[in-house]
Amino acid sequence: MGTTASSRRSAGLDLLRLLAACGIIMIHVLGQGGALYTDNPTAELVPWFFGALSYGAVDCFALISGYVGQGRRVRFASLASLELQTLLYSVGITAVLQLLSHGRIWLGFRDVFPTLTLRYWYFSAYTALFCLTPFLNRALASLERRPLLLCSLGLVLVLSLADTTSSRDPFALEGGFCTLWLLALYLLGGFLGRFRPLDRLPGWALCLIWLFTLVLGWLIRYFHVEPLEALAAGYTSPFTVLGACCLIALFSRLRLRRCGGTITWLAGSSFALYVIHAHPRFSSWLLAGSLSGILTLSSPEQVGRILLRVGLVAGVCLLIDLPRRLIWRLLRVPERLSRLEERLRGRFIREEVTSGE
Repeated sequence: MGTTASSRRSAGLDLLRLLAACGIIMIHVLGQGGALYTDNPTAELVPWFFGALSYGAVDCFALISGYVGQGRRVRFASLASLELQTLLYSVGITAVLQLLSHGRIWLGFRDVFPTLTLRYWYFSAYTALFCLTPFLNRALASLERRPLLLCSLGLVLVLSLADTTSSRDPFALEGGFCTLWLLALYLLGGFLGRFRPLDRLPGWALCLIWLFTLVLGWLIRYFHVEPLEALAAGYTSPFTVLGACCLIALFSRLRLRRCGGTITWLAGSSFALYVIHAHPRFSSWLLAGSLSGILTLSSPEQVGRILLRVGLVAGVCLLIDLPRRLIWRLLRVPERLSRLEERLRGRFIREEVTSGE
């Protein structure tokens, strides 16, 4: 059976979402594994390449949210499903480790309230962003091309340049770890999804632009050019955002006829990859010091060890998420949450009509 263009595009973005999740794992593996900021910075050429390769992962997630979310009805049931996953893994991982440690690890307040306590900063920021998406989507649908371009691109540039060139952090972006930065990227992604301005560029041009941003960030980080490090490489870097936009345009064009279903299924665990591996107690067991001594190896050996470690972490997370996906399917959690949302919507709408009369 053939696939439609829309399903192929969705599969391409699902592939990017899955790769972005692996990119976030790679950032944490490199940082917590001990491959970056060592006493031998001249030997960090390979680790910094993978670091530069992964910097756009977080931006890709936020841009994709706007790219596919504009023009669609906001489903709060999907946010509730993500919240349940976050709570399940936050409490579940700690509970399992408590049993294995014979009481040396205890369930705490942060485990029970992960979103409120910033256990996972991205999901905490995304939760606030999600509550604003009805207003953002209305703006994305009503504004014309030129004012929307000025608004979305202008906001990203202002925030990006202020964060990367000023030492005072005037907009409290904290390097991109906040809702405001995700909001700006959502608007930009919504503009890209509605008007498709990058569709005019051929694929080779998009690849060259992305490679330029990658090499620029890689070399500046490796040589530690301090005045340019934040500007050329980081979540709020304009070059990182540009590279992420090119990736979205490229992956949205992919034609995945044979493996599209498999990729879409794997992408269903993208959020779990983030939540599981970023659990502080889990990451301290699986990531901390995992790349110690890597700088003494040859470059090909470093590449192999980094990719092997990232693949191992991702594989473990996928295996852990399999029972959750089975339970979600057997209990029909998404369907139940959707029905609950519809009931609540209907109730509030009736109350508003009654009060209006």
